[in-house]
Amino acid sequence: MRLKPVRSKLVEPGCLLPENFTGEWVNTANIDADVFINSTHIVETWHPDVARWRKAVYICKESRDSRFMMARLTIDGW
Repeated sequence: MRLKPVRSKLVEPGCLLPENFTGEWVNTANIDADVFINSTHIVETWHPDVARWRKAVYICKESRDSRFMMARLTIDGW
């Protein structure tokens, strides 16, 4: 049996990240993680061991000047 977490509610993006943020990035705190950024989302995926994977999704909610407030979705919820 495989159990898969399900999102309880959707969070709509409220702002856009700068264009020069988009693309594939490296998380220097977790070199093994794959980080992809588009105009509204940051998706970080990593493998804690051979059989498992974890994902964290950050959604841009609000921006002011050069600061961004993000909502984070993990297996624990928003």
